[in-house]
Amino acid sequence: MTEWRGYLALLAGLFVAGCPEEDTKPCDAPVMAFRVTLNAADGPLPPDTGLLVRHGTGNAEYHLQGLRSGTNVLFCGDRDGGQIDPNDAGKLDVLVCELWTDGAAHVTVRAKGYLTLDEQLDAKLESGCLQTRDVQLTLERGDAGT
Repeated sequence: MTEWRGYLALLAGLFVAGCPEEDTKPCDAPVMAFRVTLNAADGPLPPDTGLLVRHGTGNAEYHLQGLRSGTNVLFCGDRDGGQIDPNDAGKLDVLVCELWTDGAAHVTVRAKGYLTLDEQLDAKLESGCLQTRDVQLTLERGDAGT
């Protein structure tokens, strides 16, 4: 019987004390994980430029010539955020892409005549909340034969 009293006293103490208050604040509304700015070192981006983004829940692709898939996390446009007309592929100096991946991402960029870019992007957290990272990627010409 005294054993039960001990358990009851312990439970009563926990009930009265309650849960400790947490000092953490909730994170703001959803935040894009990365803002990727892509350019070519020697002029406009090639018309066949394509990005593949691998992230925790799948893949997303974007191509200047209009092919897009998995675009619920990848949004690309010109430097002012405007949509790109596939007919203008090859005339664009800068491509800006928002990656809403909720964490790390692996970005691969391909274009004929240029070295493949393969970048692992790690998410930036501050006080446990995702913060946008700005990332600059530049396509460089490959050796003859690439």
